[in-house]
Amino acid sequence: MVAVKISDFKARFSAYLRQVKAGEQIELLDRGSAVARVVSTSSEAQVEIIPPRKDPKGIGKIKSKIPHSFKGDSMDVLREERDRR
Repeated sequence: MVAVKISDFKARFSAYLRQVKAGEQIELLDRGSAVARVVSTSSEAQVEIIPPRKDPKGIGKIKSKIPHSFKGDSMDVLREERDRR
């Protein structure tokens, strides 16, 4: 993936679109922060499928700090956790 400033992307629009058409992904930066990604809509572009790092069968065994009977909002949990810090 190529990271490009928006101004550079506008200046070399056609050249970057040719790269996208060839399968490259372009990440657009605004003041150093990524704001968008330009990808090909063509079926010719290769898609990389990344398998999970861990076996998903064991995902139900993950211990949660939130009790199962909790009926609050996720934002309440986040605020509570931040208050503890």
